[in-house]
Amino acid sequence: MGNAMDLDGFTSKVQHHLELRDGGEGVRVIRATLMTLGQPISKRNAEDLATSIPMAVTWFLTGAVHEHRQHFDWNKFITCGSEIEGGQRPAHSPSRLRYYV
Repeated sequence: MGNAMDLDGFTSKVQHHLELRDGGEGVRVIRATLMTLGQPISKRNAEDLATSIPMAVTWFLTGAVHEHRQHFDWNKFITCGSEIEGGQRPAHSPSRLRYYV
């Protein structure tokens, strides 16, 4: 895992910084953010970035992304992340995604 922190620590930081109710919500935000972030970057860059996050969630950045190097603007990024998180574009999604980007 190199310099990556453990999954519990990573999820805990997300939960704390975004003031989420529980770890499950934290994992949903992590999943949505990483899957969205993995789309506009190359597969190689996604793999490089994955070395700094817990191994348990690297798949969201690398394997779960069907097509890397997609081009889209900030609004598309927010919309995509919100859809992956499981809902329409809630008011808090931009701050969640912005925090991790």
